Amino acid sequence: MEWNCHSIPISIPFPPPFHSLLIPFHHTKKPLSVLGRDAPRSVDREMSIVSGSGVFRFARGYVRIRTYLDDIETGVYVEEHDVSVFHS
Repeated sequence: MEWNCHSIPISIPFPPPFHSLLIPFHHTKKPLSVLGRDAPRSVDREMSIVSGSGVFRFARGYVRIRTYLDDIETGVYVEEHDVSVFHS
């Protein structure tokens, strides 16, 4: 069996997961593990929710991030996080 691997120099094939905090009304500070490539200069990006802790330990879903304003000179950065989580 032969395997061929191709890569693009500017992308990371398997980025490490990062943790994002989700604070709903009746649960406080339960982290979700989000896996995906977060390209901060892109306007729209999507990442997968792969797990969590506490009541979110079997969580699945996605995070859609949209950048509205990115001004390097003034240091203003505005983005919207749309989180959809399914858990049991």
